[in-house]
Amino acid sequence: MAKTAPVGTVITAHAEFTKPDGTDGKVFGIPVWAASDPSIWNPVASADGLSASGPVLGVGETDVTCTGEGDTQPGVDTVVITGHVTGTDVEVSGGKINFD
Repeated sequence: MAKTAPVGTVITAHAEFTKPDGTDGKVFGIPVWAASDPSIWNPVASADGLSASGPVLGVGETDVTCTGEGDTQPGVDTVVITGHVTGTDVEVSGGKINFD
């Protein structure tokens, strides 16, 4: 998933881990969040690690990862899920026209 928001906007991301059959899955331990460029968005994880939030800090783009362990032995079945944040310096960047 991707999120575009103006600088200063607080955004929250939620991690959803799944089993191979697509059903909800549970990771072992607390997932770890990271951003490729924390000067754009620096995710601060919740206590359980299943969400992260923080303000958009700068204009640009950053890839976001949430890493969890799919097995009780660390490093055996590590699962990395990804997202993308774009910080903008404008409040409005598009729109639409609706007709009755």
